[in-house]
Amino acid sequence: MYKLIPTGIVITMTMIGCTVLPEDSGRYRQGGYYGYQSDALYHQHRYEQQRQLERQRAYQQERERQLWLRSQQQKQAQLARARQIEQQRQRELERRRMEQKRAQEQQHRNQQQQNRREQALKQQQRQKAEQIRRERLERNSRN
Repeated sequence: MYKLIPTGIVITMTMIGCTVLPEDSGRYRQGGYYGYQSDALYHQHRYEQQRQLERQRAYQQERERQLWLRSQQQKQAQLARARQIEQQRQRELERRRMEQKRAQEQQHRNQQQQNRREQALKQQQRQKAEQIRRERLERNSRN
């Protein structure tokens, strides 16, 4: 195989064992076309590299998507947990309020009963005192 170098010297690729020629844009190296025997092998390898890169990119994107989904699910779970805790707290507050209200109502009823008992006792004492006073008056009027 002969190639023409601008200097005009004719050389064969096999004589040199591959050289860099200006029109090759530096693709040829010692041992062949980037170490490949032919353009076809080189392009096949480049195609496989591209496919590998695409697979890696797709894998990375899927991984990032999965991580994002997981983080979104975790956020949703945290929000749900926070809501659940808040609802539990509200229920507990409401339960305490109701207990307090019932306790106050019970205390009020007990107080009313106590007041009625005291009133009844005072009424009894007044009646007894009145009866004793009448009996004394009757005794005094007889004597």
